[in-house]
Amino acid sequence: AVLANRAILYLVSHRHETSEAFRQHCSSITFLEPFVQSLCLLYTQKNESGPQSYRRRASKLADVPEGISPIERFIGGSADGENESYAFLMLMRQIISHSFRVRGAAETIHKAYSAIPTHATADEVKALHLVLVEQCALCMDEVLKGDNLLFLSNCVGALSVFLDQQVQGFATTEAHLRMVKAAVKVLGVLTDPQTSSLVMASGPDHSLVVADAGHICRLVCVCALRWSINRGDGDLQTMLLELINENIELLLLAPSRERIVPVGPFPNVSPGSHLFPYWQSDSLSRCLLDRAATFPDLGDSTKDADMAAVAP
Repeated sequence: AVLANRAILYLVSHRHETSEAFRQHCSSITFLEPFVQSLCLLYTQKNESGPQSYRRRASKLADVPEGISPIERFIGGSADGENESYAFLMLMRQIISHSFRVRGAAETIHKAYSAIPTHATADEVKALHLVLVEQCALCMDEVLKGDNLLFLSNCVGALSVFLDQQVQGFATTEAHLRMVKAAVKVLGVLTDPQTSSLVMASGPDHSLVVADAGHICRLVCVCALRWSINRGDGDLQTMLLELINENIELLLLAPSRERIVPVGPFPNVSPGSHLFPYWQSDSLSRCLLDRAATFPDLGDSTKDADMAAVAP
């Protein structure tokens, strides 16, 4: 049965690499729901008999196991090709990684979160959420090395999915910290004048993406900080404040020779505009227009979007 599962996973992975129609199917909720349900079952099977250190789910930062990645904790062992759960996660990463290379990655990532079954246990939900954060962060690291602004825009869209999870209360302590680190990294690359995509083009499309990124990053930081205060997690609060203090000028997009920041008001974008693909990919709510937004986007209101989001 194990060999048969590996063969099936290999065939699915190969088909995903070669067929655009199949890639679209793998990004649908029809495929992701049973796939994520299988991940839940594998997690429970592996961790019921696994070491206690793999099964710990931190409620505070001090409880987070050191030297063990979320993926290793999820699969209950080392990350290698012989581990069936790891093979499943690698297919999930392949699906997420591809989504960053087309418009609107936020929608696929959101579907992966939404595919977690309602009957999943609390441990399964926490573990899967944390693994998805790590996998998205790894995919973003790959994209941030490139020079395609649309792909970088998808990184901002992924951060908007993180923010959506924070606002809904699904993120765990460790996930909050990983989300903030990912947000700061994305914003740093987008404003770095040495980034190849910015050297080639730093016009209104770049300004739009950076403005959205700055807005979403600030909200990710505020949500994480609010979580740490509400949970009384002094360690997390201290680490977040240190990160924010070190990057405060970046988060505020303060003008500097060290960064490229937007100039002028946030543009009005219509579907026929060349800015539309970037505008849409920047935010989950713009990809899913029929879904109620959980936080305000830039340009949605005459009110200050940052203040509107953090108001009680």
